Amino acid sequence: VFQDPSTSLNPTLPLGEHLAEVLVRHRGLTRRQAWAEGEERLAHVGLKVPGQMMRRYPHEASGGEKQRVVIATAFACQPECIIFDEPTTALDVITARQILDLFKALQEETGVASLYISHDLALVSQIATRVAVIHRGRIVEQGGVAEVFARPQDAYTQRLLAAVPRPDHRLVEAAPETGDRPLVEVEKVSVHYGRKPFLGRLLGRTNTQFTGNREVSLSVKPGEILGIVGESGSGKSTLAKAMTGLNRFEGEIRFAGRRITGLSDMDRAYRRDVQIIFQHPDSSLNPRQRIREILSRPIAAASLRAPGSP
Repeated sequence: VFQDPSTSLNPTLPLGEHLAEVLVRHRGLTRRQAWAEGEERLAHVGLKVPGQMMRRYPHEASGGEKQRVVIATAFACQPECIIFDEPTTALDVITARQILDLFKALQEETGVASLYISHDLALVSQIATRVAVIHRGRIVEQGGVAEVFARPQDAYTQRLLAAVPRPDHRLVEAAPETGDRPLVEVEKVSVHYGRKPFLGRLLGRTNTQFTGNREVSLSVKPGEILGIVGESGSGKSTLAKAMTGLNRFEGEIRFAGRRITGLSDMDRAYRRDVQIIFQHPDSSLNPRQRIREILSRPIAAASLRAPGSP
């Protein structure tokens, strides 16, 4: 189970096809059986509408939803050993707990062994029986979880435990001075996925749409940090993509007094002033370009060259 589900799924196939292919190839099910089993597996990993999720494409699902599809696919093979490469990094705590509970249930049923790779010390302390600490490609310490975490011997392990975040230590000590007028206002913004294909219209098929956001309203003042919290699939990234012109939306966005009612209103100035940092850097960077080319392109596009620069 890889860390980044976006690179694990074929963007041209519905999510259900990924599950069905595994079940047909490795468990000998018929396609109809595989599709029904796939829906059950998606329900097992906490997806609320497994039937709809089977028909969605990867770009129509959140990062957490896609990771649960990948995990469900791995579980569907009924393996003897599972290697987890930070599988819950992109998930909210509730979903991560469900995934871990599912793994424990599977382990009890089949006796599956696992290698759980993670930088989350609290998570490792809860799920693992033994822990190995790796530093610069070398195992520096290993042993029982209670022993290593309570009495770490290696200096690197000691630094790791000392760096665990504390709720009483804030990264931002004081709230910045903000004006009364918001910089960004989102007013009843809704995002819907799915469209009615041309052939579907001719055959009179029902148009299936999925709602990513439903009349979301919020505001952000200059210098303010607004945290948007919700479980996987609740619409956090969907809203972010709508605000940056990557999702079509209904409703209105106001930025520095300007009204944005659709993608056509997002001119070069808006796209320069409103930027996004994606969840997965590997899928955000062009692997065929060098870093200097990736950095120079937006600078040139936004005409931000310094005077006298080449």
